[in-house]
Amino acid sequence: MTAQPAPTLSATGWDRRTLVIAVFVAIFLAWQIIVPAAALFGPRPARGGWQMYSAFPDVPSVWLIDAGGNESQVDANQYFAQLRAEIDFAAALRAGACAASGAVAVKLVDSLGATEVVECP
Repeated sequence: MTAQPAPTLSATGWDRRTLVIAVFVAIFLAWQIIVPAAALFGPRPARGGWQMYSAFPDVPSVWLIDAGGNESQVDANQYFAQLRAEIDFAAALRAGACAASGAVAVKLVDSLGATEVVECP
């Protein structure tokens, strides 16, 4: 039997293939940390983001005011197909409640109690 020469170690200890694999794994792991961190600290709720399904929508209370000044409360849910947190319901109701109801004004009251009266054209 002949004796095998002892293996020699290179200065870095890694060959080209191992280095490429290590760089790929490092980039993959960095991606796994950076993308969720960016989504976590981004604006909420984001359309298509996980916050869209985890937040409660803030739908204002709506009253329609007729020509005689009489107020009648309506269910704001009838104007929306799906309630999602990233929708600005007040803006949508300002634009659509007048056109859909024929009222002279629309009164919106948000969850904090702020009241806004919008005159219909």
